This record gives sequence, structure tokens and C-alpha cells, in this order.
Amino acid sequence: MPTRNKTCHTTQAWLRKGSEHPLSVAIIAKAEIDKVYISQSDSFEVLPGKGVRRNVGSKKVPLGNRMLMQEQNVAISELETELRSLELQGKTVTILANDGSAAGLIAAVDIPKESAAQAIEQLKGTKLEVAMLTGDNERTANAIAQQIRHNPSHRECSAMAKGRRYQKVAG
Repeated sequence: MPTRNKTCHTTQAWLRKGSEHPLSVAIIAKAEIDKVYISQSDSFEVLPGKGVRRNVGSKKVPLGNRMLMQEQNVAISELETELRSLELQGKTVTILANDGSAAGLIAAVDIPKESAAQAIEQLKGTKLEVAMLTGDNERTANAIAQQIRHNPSHRECSAMAKGRRYQKVAG
């Protein structure tokens, strides 16, 4: 693994350690397989629907979405072109910041199963309401929706909003 990727992987694993988000769990599991040392920090905070943050001494190190960066007063304008490009490809992008400055982007992609589009069409034929609930932003949601030939119904949903929507539909 090239040094840059290994450093990024180590940083991600360190930031995400303690998060129960499926992507975090996968990244930490990969770090453990690769025998990556994950150091301790002063604090860890999960920010639902936004990302995570660790503090090391007086430094704040957030990893998350645009909303988190805005709340943390991190300017991301210099990364905007690359960020939009990755999102238009259907990638979920997290932004890494260090002590108030944007440090980089980390992109992950969910690849829909080949049978997803066909399964959705079959469900629509049963007169069921078919909804796509995602925490991703509009550009990423639209890119994935296009792949599965379905309109994204609910974008930028928090886990709690997804649960409420499910409860409403389940009755």
C-alpha cells in the first residue's frame, strides 16, 4: 500500500474507532487485518448524520460531511470541484479536517447489486410504495438512483429519520 494511502487509512481508522456506522466498522476491520496501529486520543464524538470528531490536546479533528464542516467553520471551497465530481460518480465523500483546515477527501462507493433495478421494477408492479432512503446528498443519491433506475425519494436522511419513515410505512 503506498505511503499516502496507508497514512489516510490509518487516520480514517483512528477517527472512526468507536463508531458503529457500517462504513466505520468496515474500515476499522480492514485496519485490524492490516495490523494498523490505532493510537488513543483525548476524546471521541459521534455526530449522527454528520460524521465523527476527535480531539487531541486542543486540536479538533473532524471527519464528515459538508454540514459538519460548516458547523466546525472549516472552509472547503478549495476542494469543491473534486468533491462535486466524486459525488456525481455516486461516491459518498467524507471530508477530513485538522484544526480548522480542510485536509482532504475520502470517497467510498456502494455498488448496487446487479439485480437491484429488476427487483425495484418487480416491487413497483405489486403496487407497493418503493422508496429510496439514503443519508447521502442529492448528487450522490441521484447517481445511485440512476444506476438502479429509481427516483431517490428521500435524501440526506438521518438514521432517526429513516427509522421514523419505516415506522410510518410499517404501520
